Amino acid sequence: MFRSLFRGTLVICLLLQGLCMAQSMVPFDPATITDGHVYLFEGGAPTDATPQAHDLPVVGAPQTVQGLNGDALQFDGAADGLNVPDSEYINTGGTAIFPNRTVIAVFKCDDVDKPGKQTVFEEGGTTRGSNIYVSEGLLYVAAWNRAEYNWDGEWPSSPIESGEWYVAAMVIREGGEAVEPDKFEMWLNGELIAKLPGGQMHDHGDDGAVGYTQVNSVFHDGNASPALGHYFGGAIDELWILNEALTPAQLSALGPNPALAKNAVPANEAVDVLRDGTLSWEPGVYAQNHDVYFGTVLNDVNEASRDNAMGVLVSQAQTGTSYDPGRLDFGQTYFWRVDEVNGAPDRTIYQGEVWSFEVEPFAIAVTDITATATSSHDATMGPEKTIDGSGLNALDQHSSDPEAMWLSGMGDPTPSIQYEFDKEYKLHELWVWNSNQPVESFVGLGAKDVTIETSMNGVDWTVLADTPPFAQAPGQANYAHNTTIDLGGTVAKYVKLTISAGHGFIPQYGLSEVRFLYIPTNARELQPADAATTSSADVLLSWRAGREAASHEVYLGTDPNGLSLTATTQETSYQTTGLDYATTYYWQIVEVNDIRDPAAYASDILSFTTPAYGTVDSFDQYDNDCERIFFAWEDGLGHNGGEDVDNCNVPASNGNGGGSIVGNAQAPFAETTITRSGQSMPLEYDNAFGLSEATLRLDSQDWTANGIKSLSLYFRGDPGNTGQLYIKINNTKVSYD
Repeated sequence: MFRSLFRGTLVICLLLQGLCMAQSMVPFDPATITDGHVYLFEGGAPTDATPQAHDLPVVGAPQTVQGLNGDALQFDGAADGLNVPDSEYINTGGTAIFPNRTVIAVFKCDDVDKPGKQTVFEEGGTTRGSNIYVSEGLLYVAAWNRAEYNWDGEWPSSPIESGEWYVAAMVIREGGEAVEPDKFEMWLNGELIAKLPGGQMHDHGDDGAVGYTQVNSVFHDGNASPALGHYFGGAIDELWILNEALTPAQLSALGPNPALAKNAVPANEAVDVLRDGTLSWEPGVYAQNHDVYFGTVLNDVNEASRDNAMGVLVSQAQTGTSYDPGRLDFGQTYFWRVDEVNGAPDRTIYQGEVWSFEVEPFAIAVTDITATATSSHDATMGPEKTIDGSGLNALDQHSSDPEAMWLSGMGDPTPSIQYEFDKEYKLHELWVWNSNQPVESFVGLGAKDVTIETSMNGVDWTVLADTPPFAQAPGQANYAHNTTIDLGGTVAKYVKLTISAGHGFIPQYGLSEVRFLYIPTNARELQPADAATTSSADVLLSWRAGREAASHEVYLGTDPNGLSLTATTQETSYQTTGLDYATTYYWQIVEVNDIRDPAAYASDILSFTTPAYGTVDSFDQYDNDCERIFFAWEDGLGHNGGEDVDNCNVPASNGNGGGSIVGNAQAPFAETTITRSGQSMPLEYDNAFGLSEATLRLDSQDWTANGIKSLSLYFRGDPGNTGQLYIKINNTKVSYD
């Protein structure tokens, strides 16, 4: 018995070699397109690159920016767009059936989580048309023709990220008279995301829109205004509208230029990046060498070259795909670029995208604070107003609203305000926004002479020496803090401010806001998160190192009051082994440096719970391509493996000689209807062969560890079955009665 996977028509595909990727993302020349339009936006001009010369009217004022490949248009998300006027090359007139269509958009969205819908491209209206849009973190493609194309509104979608380039394609194949399988496709960066049923796609004769949704379904000569607030915020590099359904081979070639470096680490626009780290990337497909540009000025990094290094070409023609920039400056934004260099004979240089990241700040704001005071003017002006951010705008500027500030009581001649943190911190600075009421310039309610004391326990206090006077506020809106107190690395859980004099004549004093900045000496960003349930009994613990740590002590146990020192490591992760299933563990990281005072900083105690069991095979990971269920489970039928599945490299199997058959004869090969959850494995047997077994061969696994006590198998059989079901583990047979 031998399974043949060959079904249907044999297709021979010829792959085009040496495609020119400098002109577009799509693997053929726009000048060859005679039935459609192509917009590359080079020089910022929305002109058609095909012989049809079908240019686009502009709405608003989209700006020319650096695209994924050449120039792109930047849409502001509020007023910018382009109209796609009627065209005989993309519309056939009247209600004629339009059987094939491919729309491709190369774009980058500024904020994918922006509420509502952001339209990259749309044609048609409420009764018929097509659409590519972003909504709340997902990219959607849609096509509709009255009820036939609606699919209950379930358009295919895929998660995307802000600031990343994508190539999305919507494909309609052979729009028939009725709903048929697999006629509508969504592709993203050369990968088929989804297939859905198709239906009629009638020509509608309507204009289209780029960057916004139109006011209604009909435009004439681009004379219309956008509506519905569906503006796109971001850049669009290319737009292709073709009266043909591209082949899977052509669609697979779509995506960011394969010659360019990609997947930057740190990720583009990352913040809070460690100052001691290495830059890395994935190389372009042709690259033999890499030129690395690195600096603090965007234009320098963007414009520099081998001929004009501008002081930012830091490594030329290196072979490795990482670069160590050395210790970086706290809080600094850096820009970097990797140009990929071909080998002989052409030595072509592919200029890379400029990436950026921001280094971690030297000090971080304490956020868990409780404020109390010896007095307050009234309930609306309590001490909590100095730490709750009320009155501050996005630029850290304070308002002049009195109820966004603290003011002491009139009968309190030397009021004090005390701050308690959730734990001890190594304090760096205190920022002060003084009382900023409109009367400040002539009444002077702001604190001036202030004694600052710190404490570990709230009982024993130490006075901070040489505290300067607090500067007076202007009494106007948009007030930036104008007093910074150096706390000198004092370790404290409590800070008390006692005011003995203000900037005016009234014995009543106030503050708008204070902020305590600390040096992060404790381990932070511990993973797994507190109270998490892990996916495995073997758990990787990880954390971000405290600023001064020389080593890290890992404490672990099932009793939070009796943790044991499990390891001391120089790394910022630790792999546990031998933990039991269905057990809650507690852990803590202590940062140690014997030459510092104090010499150790302990993190909070966190917990995690291991799963109730480990899964040997859920059957959910199998598909209809390279991960077919009978590639993993050996049966009596065998298979041809990769001979019939492109690029899978699965060796053929003659089977185990028995009478079992794993999987369905046609896709889907795994069972998707008769399941406990997800997928299940179809298994037929024929005992005329003397044996009907399906075998899964595992990598070495220790089933005596982690408190394992049993093996479970969920199954469902035909009530008319005869014979005996059994399981073998290493040839030890256990029967089911």
